[in-house]
Amino acid sequence: MNRTPCYEPGCLVIPVVSLDVLPADVPAEYAPAMVSACSDALAEGRCAMAQTLPESTQPEAVALVLWQGDGFLQVTVRVGRGGGQWVARALTFSERDSISERWTTVGLTVATLVGETRARAAQARANQDETSAPTAQPLAAEPAPSPSSEPAVDLRPVARPKPLAEPRWQMRVGAVTGPGWDNGAWRVGSWLSLGFKVARTPVVLHAVGSYAVSNGPTIQTAELSSHWVTLGVGAGVSGTWRALNVAGTTAVELAYRRVDVDLRGQSASAEEVPVSLRALASFPADGTLAATGGAVVRLPPSNPNESSGLRVAGPAFALEVFAGLEVRL
Repeated sequence: MNRTPCYEPGCLVIPVVSLDVLPADVPAEYAPAMVSACSDALAEGRCAMAQTLPESTQPEAVALVLWQGDGFLQVTVRVGRGGGQWVARALTFSERDSISERWTTVGLTVATLVGETRARAAQARANQDETSAPTAQPLAAEPAPSPSSEPAVDLRPVARPKPLAEPRWQMRVGAVTGPGWDNGAWRVGSWLSLGFKVARTPVVLHAVGSYAVSNGPTIQTAELSSHWVTLGVGAGVSGTWRALNVAGTTAVELAYRRVDVDLRGQSASAEEVPVSLRALASFPADGTLAATGGAVVRLPPSNPNESSGLRVAGPAFALEVFAGLEVRL
């Protein structure tokens, strides 16, 4: 299609509406229903996905389709043209609506908003013509316009708003507790983690550290004092339960743990490198701040911690629970 000014009789440049979908990882097979519905509903011109248009194309208007959530139930449609004129409409669908029906509705909405921008542009030109109409002057002969002359067209690219950035980093801090030694008090302490979500995937990576203390059991009338230090790294997957507005993560974790014990001024220590399963949930799923909590279970869950010299052993089932705050960046 010729997109440069043409001067031959009958030459016609068809206006194009450029469509862009965010997030960018939406499956490509959903778009044709939207493009077809948009083109059929336009009074003039056609619609096309932005990535299919040549770089030299100057679209009449740009349409941004912004999906929220994973189920294609909420979407915001924005249409803009030169001069910074934007119109928007938010749509909410039911789970009973098919995917094809939702995308067809989006295409029809784009066409409707394009029609609104055209009407506004026409009204603005009419108002400008009335304002700039010259006062009565003596008539003077003017040259007739050339049959091949065309009205001026604004070929400046339409500015596109920046897409909303998905949080990539999560920092979590809070309290941790879990069984210590058999017949002793639970260990109590704090934990800190830093997580990173790989763009356009559910994959998450994290590093975590914790420090806790525990008292007991009593050995020969003296109480055992223990310090538990853990440093670990992990990888897993994340997801969102939109119905409850909860985000969740499950990850396999490799950790280094050191336990220092003190009895009557005498110290001993033990080290291990356990593999654990960490599961956590955060509420709300959106925003920069959320409450978070979960549990860590050793794989396998049996606990080999034991000190034959002090005659103390860890619980049969190794478990930690934690809670705190999550900050998304």
